[in-house]
Amino acid sequence: MADICVLYLSDDERVANELVALLRSRWSVWYAGDIPHGSWEQAVRSEIPRCQAVVPVLSEKAAGPRSSVLKDEMRFAFEQEKPVLPLIVGRGEIPFGFGDLNRTEALNWVGEPSHPGIVALISKLSATLGMPTKDAPRNPRNLRVGNKTLELPAFVFSLSSFETRLRPDDGLVLLSGFEPTAALVSAYDVYRLDKNRARFARAYRDLSRSRTFLFLDSGNYEASRQRDYYDRRRNRDGWKREHFREIARKIPADITFHFDRVDPRGEPATIVRQIVRDYRADARALEDSSVNLCPIVHLPAGDPPPRREVAARIVAEVAAELRPRVLAIPERELGEGIIQRARTVQLLRQAIDDIDPLCVLHLLGTGNPLSMAAFAAAGADLFDGLEWCRTVADYPNARLYHFQHFDAFRDACLSNMRDPRMRSLVEDDSVPYTTRALAYNLDFFEDWARSMRSLIRGGNQKTLLGSIPNIGASLYDELFGREGA
Repeated sequence: MADICVLYLSDDERVANELVALLRSRWSVWYAGDIPHGSWEQAVRSEIPRCQAVVPVLSEKAAGPRSSVLKDEMRFAFEQEKPVLPLIVGRGEIPFGFGDLNRTEALNWVGEPSHPGIVALISKLSATLGMPTKDAPRNPRNLRVGNKTLELPAFVFSLSSFETRLRPDDGLVLLSGFEPTAALVSAYDVYRLDKNRARFARAYRDLSRSRTFLFLDSGNYEASRQRDYYDRRRNRDGWKREHFREIARKIPADITFHFDRVDPRGEPATIVRQIVRDYRADARALEDSSVNLCPIVHLPAGDPPPRREVAARIVAEVAAELRPRVLAIPERELGEGIIQRARTVQLLRQAIDDIDPLCVLHLLGTGNPLSMAAFAAAGADLFDGLEWCRTVADYPNARLYHFQHFDAFRDACLSNMRDPRMRSLVEDDSVPYTTRALAYNLDFFEDWARSMRSLIRGGNQKTLLGSIPNIGASLYDELFGREGA
């Protein structure tokens, strides 16, 4: 249940975002930006009856036929006997029949909290709602390196030579054309690039100079899957630490993950020492470069995976020793099911916060949107996965299907797409099938991450978890509803 519902036309989304961010410092707020790909009308009809007050945002765009949408929503709020407090930000028309409302003017407001109209609106809301009831969520977080800022939580578009629908060099060209929020390249794939090196270099340079936040992975995922590690007798040209360091020096990235051991053995204390030792060896070898090195943590191998407490101990000790900006761990090592993994993520987040609340928790191999929802609510910040270039998304429902099923969703989900560049590409039948499907997925995953950020920053983890079928409510209880969860 939200304290306030904010209603607005899509033309006024920027103003609505500013208003919601301001109100959320005092109350819980719901608005259309919180709808995670579902039906807009259904969501509005669900949220208005549960809120305590409704704030429509009216500008010059709310005129003529355009005002009918807001008028319908406001009429529905009246039918539910909700206080309606319009905020007037432009010289628009007050919908007929609503002229006597207790409205507040903040003409040409651009977001400043000290604006007299905004101060008046907050005063009216305080009188209507009483003292704020909202529990403060975890502070909004971001990751800053140089002149780039990555808002969290975020999805990182990974590229890989292992079982995907596009070569890493082709994928990099596609990403450089759209400049997504974040991308990840494998050091192994760069080293093994056997052709199109100049094309890859141009695309990587363009992406590194753009707003896209770039990650360079150790390459050990691809090397292990392709069984291409160095062996003095059988594979003298195989992947090894020296190759990784060579690529890390040549390829500028905002964050570079260290050369990790993917199958560690021993007691937790032994594994911590190995991670710290390997990390520091890479850091010394790369100290003459501008590499921002961050560790990857692997848990002891075994079936079933180690207990949550063991994972938290290892992560906490690595964080305490290295104080990294980002700490990464593979999702597959966190438990057997989504509930168990989400509870492990929550424990890891708590352990990291005891050391450094600004340390970013990155889950490797998390590309399913429903998994991202669960783990973001539990406290993870970054997700990189390959589902975006292996499957196709059902946009409104956040389900993944086989790549060849893009035909079933292209036309039906076209109106959901946010980026007009990607939409025009999807509509162009002269563009190759794979490119159209990937452009569609790019738009979906960017929008999904945007929805997660909005919900988490508003303290609406319950709404986010509600997108997970059958277990969303019980998962919320697991994470937040019982002491010790």
